[in-house]
Amino acid sequence: MKFDVKAASILSFALFAFTPMALAQMGAPTNRCDAKPRAGIDWHGCDLSHQDLSGVDLQGANLQGAKLSAAKLRGANLSKSNLREAELLGADLQNVDFSGADLRGAFLTKAQLGNNNFEGTLLEGAYFNNFQVCAVGSVGACK
Repeated sequence: MKFDVKAASILSFALFAFTPMALAQMGAPTNRCDAKPRAGIDWHGCDLSHQDLSGVDLQGANLQGAKLSAAKLRGANLSKSNLREAELLGADLQNVDFSGADLRGAFLTKAQLGNNNFEGTLLEGAYFNNFQVCAVGSVGACK
């Protein structure tokens, strides 16, 4: 049997390259729900209830289906973010910029709203404080 040096080199590289330690050294992502807040973050489906995200720039973030109940988001930038079916029950949403965001089917019941920018925000099917469900075609205001 002939020993193939090239094949052995490729195999040893592959075995090393995909070990957990090598992946960690290459910057493999940890749990995305534990990532530090930043614009464009992917926190879809994460439980961020009771988190203090006041004033944070989450522009363009993916928060679809995220749980943000009782979270503090006062003054946050959520413009152009995906908040479809997100739970914002009892959240502090005062002074939040939602411009161009997708809030379709989101739950905002008992949320603290005030001085918000909803310009171009998709609100169809969103649930607001008075249990009003926004009608089909609601953009920028709940109809």
